[in-house]
Amino acid sequence: SSTTPTTRSGSAPATAQVADGTGWLRRPQNANGTVLVTSRVRRQQTWGESSAVHHVVPLGEDDGASMLLERTGGLGGTNEQARRLSRQLGGLPLALRHAADVIRAVSESQISLDSDVRDFETFGRAVAARVDAAPGQAGPDLSELLGREIVEKVCGIAMDLLSSQERAQAASLLKVFACLSIAPVPYRCLLGDPPLSQSPLFPGITPARTHAALAGLEEFGLVDFYEREGVAERDLAHVLTLHPVVHGVLREDPEVRDRPADYYGLAVRMVIRATRHRNPDHPANWPLWAALAPHALEVSRACLLGELKLSDRTVRTEALELARLTARYLIATGLLGPAYDLVLPMVERCASFGFDVDDREILGLRHEQGRIHLDREQLSQAEEVLARVVLARTRILGEDHADTLASRHKLARAINEQEGREAEAEEMLRSIVEAENEVRGREHYDTLVVRHTLARTMRALGRHAEAEAEAWQILDISRRNHWPPSTPEILRVRETLTHALLDQGRATEAEQVIREALRDAAQPADSNMVMRFRYTFVLVLLGIVGRTPEAVNELKALVRDLTRVVAPEHPLLVQARALLQKLLREMPG
Repeated sequence: SSTTPTTRSGSAPATAQVADGTGWLRRPQNANGTVLVTSRVRRQQTWGESSAVHHVVPLGEDDGASMLLERTGGLGGTNEQARRLSRQLGGLPLALRHAADVIRAVSESQISLDSDVRDFETFGRAVAARVDAAPGQAGPDLSELLGREIVEKVCGIAMDLLSSQERAQAASLLKVFACLSIAPVPYRCLLGDPPLSQSPLFPGITPARTHAALAGLEEFGLVDFYEREGVAERDLAHVLTLHPVVHGVLREDPEVRDRPADYYGLAVRMVIRATRHRNPDHPANWPLWAALAPHALEVSRACLLGELKLSDRTVRTEALELARLTARYLIATGLLGPAYDLVLPMVERCASFGFDVDDREILGLRHEQGRIHLDREQLSQAEEVLARVVLARTRILGEDHADTLASRHKLARAINEQEGREAEAEEMLRSIVEAENEVRGREHYDTLVVRHTLARTMRALGRHAEAEAEAWQILDISRRNHWPPSTPEILRVRETLTHALLDQGRATEAEQVIREALRDAAQPADSNMVMRFRYTFVLVLLGIVGRTPEAVNELKALVRDLTRVVAPEHPLLVQARALLQKLLREMPG
C-alpha cells in the first residue's frame, strides 16, 4: 500500500511525521521488534533515518522458472518453457503465482474446460493475446504500469476460466470482496442470508454454490484462506485475503465501475447484517467489530466520499448508518482519532452525496461528533455541536424521542463538566431521567447512563453521600441485569464512586473500587478512559498515608503515556504534569 509522510490516525497529533517517528510508524520498543511496511514510496527522507528502504525487484528468469515448476508440480512443461513464461510475465511473483495456480487447477480439474490454457506454452499465448508489451520490458526494469497490466491480464485469465465452469458466481464474489478493505476478511460472518440471496449479482445462490465459489477462488490462487491463532470465535478465526494488487485491479473492473450500487451496496449490507444486534458499546461484541471495522470504514467512505457517485439513495443511507455504528465502536474503544476522521468529512461534505446537515441520518453522525469532543474534554466544542443537534432533533423527532434524549443527555454532560455550571446541568438531567423512565424504563441501560451523569453532578455540587448512593444503586442494577463489568459506562460509574468515597475520606475503600475498575477495563492502558482512571488511582494513593512514593511512580508513567498519545494542551496531561511537579518539589531529597 502507499503512504504519505504525515498522518492523523489514532491519537497522534495532526502534525505527526512518519520520518521523525511521531506518526503511525514508530521505532519498536522491544529490541527484537521489526516493523515491515510495503509501499510504492521509495524516498528515504519519507521514512526517516531509523528505517531501511529496500527496493524489491522482480524475480530473475531462472528463479521465476523454478517458482512455476515447483508450484505446478511439474505439470506445466519443460524448464525452457517455464523460463520463457517467467520472462514474458516480467518476473512478477504475483503473476507467476497466478499462472502456476491456473495451470495446476486446469490440469487437475475434473470438469471439462472450454479453454486453450493447459500449460506454460498455451498460458503464454493467452497472455500475449491480452498484453501489448514493448519488447525488452521484462525483468528488473519492468515499469510499474506494465507490471500492473500483466497482473491484471493474468488475473483475467483465471476469472474467465472460473466463469466457464459451474462456478461462474466466483468472479462476482471476488469483486465484492475487493470492495472491502485489504484487511483479512472474516468471510463466514459476511456470507449469510439475506444480503447475498437478495442481490441481483447472485441469482439462485445457495450455500452449496457459495462454498463452490470460494473453493474455486482458492483453487485458482485468487484468495488465500487461513485460520487466525488465538481467536476464540470460530467465525472470526477463519479469514481470507486478497493480494493488494489483485484488490486494486478488481476495484477498477468495468463491471464494478458500471454497477457500484450492486457491488458496494452488497458489501455494505453484508457488514450491517453481520453486526446486527451486536451493540458496538458492549465489550463482548468488540472482537467482531474489531474484525469488521476496517471493512465498514472502507465501504462507507467509498459509498459516500469516493468517486462512485452512487445514484441509489438507499445504499447511501445504509452506508451512513454503518458509519455511525462504526464511529460508536471506535469511541467506545477509545479510538477517538479514527472516529473523528470518519465522522467529520461526512458531516462537512454531506451535501455532495445528497443529504442536509439537519437530516436525521447526518444528525446521528453529528451526535457522535459531539461525543468525540466530550471524550476529548473539548467541552465548549461539545456543547456547541450537541446544542444544535438537540434543537434539530427536537424539531424533527420531538423532545422525548429516544434519539433526542440521548443528545440532551450528552449536552447536559458537556455543561456539567464545565466549572460553575453544575446546577444548570442538574436541572436538565433530572428532566431527562424522568423522560427516560417513561420512554425506556427505570432499569434500561440508557436511563442508568443519565443517572450516572446526575450522580457526577451531585458530587460536583458537594453532595458526596448522595453521589455515592446513586452510584451503588446503578452498580446493583447492572449486576442484577448481568451487564459485563468491563462495560465502559459501568467502569465510569466505578470511577465516580471512587471519587465520592475519596471525598468522604474513605481512601482505602476507594482504592479497592478503582483497582477493580482498572483490572476489568478492556481498553489499553494508554486509552483516554483508562488513563483517566490511572490519574484517579494516583489521587487515591495520595490520600493514604505512606503511599506518596508509589503515587509518584504511577504518575510518572502516566505522564509519559499522556505525552506520547495526546496533544500538549489536553486537560488531563496539564493536570498530571502540574501535580507531578508539585509532588517532586515537596518530596524530601
